[in-house]
Amino acid sequence: MRGVLPALRLSLVFLILPFLREAAWADALAAWQAVVARAAEAEDAADYKSAKALFREAYAAAVSGGLGPARVWPACERLAVTQAVAGNLGGAQKSAGECAARFARQRADAALQEASARLLLADIQAARARLDDAMATLGAVRQRLAGLPPADRGGVLIEMGEFHLAVDMQARGAALLEAAQAALAESGDPDDARYVDASCNLAESYRIYHRRRRSKAVLQPIVRHARERMQGGATPGRELAAAWRKAGALYAGVLRAEGDDLKARVLSAEIRHWRAPADESAAKRRRRRRLRNYVSPRLVKKTEPRYTPGAVAAKVQGEVVLAIEVRPDGRAHDVRVIRPLPYGLSWNAVRAVRKWRFEAAAANGEPLNVPAEVRVSFRFR
Repeated sequence: MRGVLPALRLSLVFLILPFLREAAWADALAAWQAVVARAAEAEDAADYKSAKALFREAYAAAVSGGLGPARVWPACERLAVTQAVAGNLGGAQKSAGECAARFARQRADAALQEASARLLLADIQAARARLDDAMATLGAVRQRLAGLPPADRGGVLIEMGEFHLAVDMQARGAALLEAAQAALAESGDPDDARYVDASCNLAESYRIYHRRRRSKAVLQPIVRHARERMQGGATPGRELAAAWRKAGALYAGVLRAEGDDLKARVLSAEIRHWRAPADESAAKRRRRRRLRNYVSPRLVKKTEPRYTPGAVAAKVQGEVVLAIEVRPDGRAHDVRVIRPLPYGLSWNAVRAVRKWRFEAAAANGEPLNVPAEVRVSFRFR
């Protein structure tokens, strides 16, 4: 009997231990989410000092809480980007470098996060006019791509290709985009939202860099498949429906550029109905709730963005496209980069737009939150 009780206690410990670990992990995750939410609020209010401190706290909490690369990377990325937007490129480089080194030690478990961290690091190095360091960092990314799934590998190659094209390394950039296209072809599943999103990014890159035929070749089979599925009564999930609509909108743009306005209009009308069931009902509610006496938001104060040292040296020009929400306080909130430029210009665009002031939208005299898309141009005069 004396030997049975200790054995029973030990068995109970082994039974309870997984539950205790799971509870501790859940507590750590909840704490991490709370800190990230506070950091995002500070960042949205352009309180970069508080945002940096909170994202650093979130990063430390993800590491100490054992939350894994999926939580460590977002906190680290937001920390580095916040530092870059605030103009502290040295601090941003240090944060991205530390994160890349951490993921490198984890090998295959964090291969995608390591590649993402190194891409961010390369952009920061380029912004600081350290192009040789940036190219060496991109070379390290290329060495770690083999273990990634095709859609992820394609996404990384697209970013690398865009970087080279933006710095006028045309042959290298085009080769990387072709490698991205080959990687995506390995997946080739138009019912996979990640594949469709990556293909849309590739098509957009081809379009921007004047390779319209390649853009059309990427989009055409996806749009054809989406049309067949929707005409057959398919009910895609929200993410897939959004990805199909994005592909359709890009393809309609290609058709317009080719002068086929009729086909473009027909497709544009079709893709409005490519929605998940929940999205469709929400769209109907919005249509029923047509606003009267609507006044669009109007820009009343504009701050021009600054060039980074690296962008000046490379003479980079182009547009950064941002999604924002104009709220009744007249400020741009929830600023997200839709179409970036390298050499840190995307971050300077974000910083500039957060300083813009608007006359808020209104309907029937009531102020509204209105989503909008803005373009920030970088041009040498």
